[in-house]
Amino acid sequence: MSELIRSVNTPPINHAFTPSNHLSPFIILTSTIETLNNPNALVQLYESYLEPLNLTNSDDLNKATNLTHVIRECCLKTITLNGVPKAINSLSAIRGVIPEIIKERISNQPQSRALTSENLDQFKARGEDLWESIYHPFHEKLVNILNQNHPDMGRYIIDNHYAALLAPPSPDNPIGRVETSIIAVACLRTQGGVNPQLLSHAYGLQKAGESEFGWIASDLNELM
Repeated sequence: MSELIRSVNTPPINHAFTPSNHLSPFIILTSTIETLNNPNALVQLYESYLEPLNLTNSDDLNKATNLTHVIRECCLKTITLNGVPKAINSLSAIRGVIPEIIKERISNQPQSRALTSENLDQFKARGEDLWESIYHPFHEKLVNILNQNHPDMGRYIIDNHYAALLAPPSPDNPIGRVETSIIAVACLRTQGGVNPQLLSHAYGLQKAGESEFGWIASDLNELM
C-alpha cells in the first residue's frame, strides 16, 4: 500500500499538484479501491495517511479530521457510479477504524443533504449547474438522449444524483467540483466497459480546470 500511495502521489514529470488539490491522489485511490469493493484495502489507505500525523497536535488533528471528511464524502458520492451496497461496505469499514478523538469531532456533523420544501429549489439549481458545467455544450442534448432510453431517466439522474448527491451541498464541503469529477473518472476507469461515460467525465474534469478551482496538476513553471 505504501508503494502504491507513493506512486500515485508522484505527479507527472515537470508538473506538481496545486495546493488546492493536494489530496487528489487520496481521492483517486479511495475511488478506485471503493470501485473494487475492497473495504480492507480502503482501511489500509486511510490508516496509511493518518500514520504520519500526531493526533495530539492541533494542526495534525485538523488534517486527520479533514482526511476523514474527505474519504467519507468520497465514498458517499461513489453511490452514483458504483451503487449503494459498495458505499455501505466502504463507509462501514472506515467507521470502524476512525480514531476516537476524530469521532468526537465529527459526531455532531449535521445532515447536509436532507431535502425540504425550503431548500428544494436550491438543490435543483445546484444539480442543473453541475450538470451543465460537466456536459456543456451538450447538456440539453444528453438529457434528450437519456429520456429516449426512459422518459424519467434524465430528470431522475439530475435531480437525485447531481442535485441531491454530487453537487457540493455547501461551500465548505471538502469535495468540490474538481474532486467530484476526479471521483467519476477514477470509478469509471476502474470499472471498464463504460468508455462513453468515462470520456464525458474526463472532458468534464478538464473543463473544471478552467474554473476558479484550478488544475489538478499544474506546470511547475506556472507555480514558480
